[in-house]
Amino acid sequence: MKKPLNLSSSESKATLRFNIKESVKIVIKFLGITTWIVIFAMTLLEIKQYYNIDVIPGVNTSIEDLHSAVFSGVSKFF
Repeated sequence: MKKPLNLSSSESKATLRFNIKESVKIVIKFLGITTWIVIFAMTLLEIKQYYNIDVIPGVNTSIEDLHSAVFSGVSKFF
C-alpha cells in the first residue's frame, strides 16, 4: 500500500514554484513558436508580392490588404 502524501508548507511552496516555472516555460515556448509562424507567413507574403504571384489573377485578396497595411505601418517607424 502507498502511504498518503503529507506535504508540508515548504514542500507545497516548492511544488507551486515548480508549476509556475513550468507554466512560464510553456508560455514562452508558445510565444516563440507563434512569433516564428508570423515571421514565416509575412516572409511568404513578401515573396508573393515581390515576384507578383497571384493565386486568383486580378483579385486583390484580404490577405494582400493585410500585408500592405502591416508593412506600411512598419515602414512609418523605420
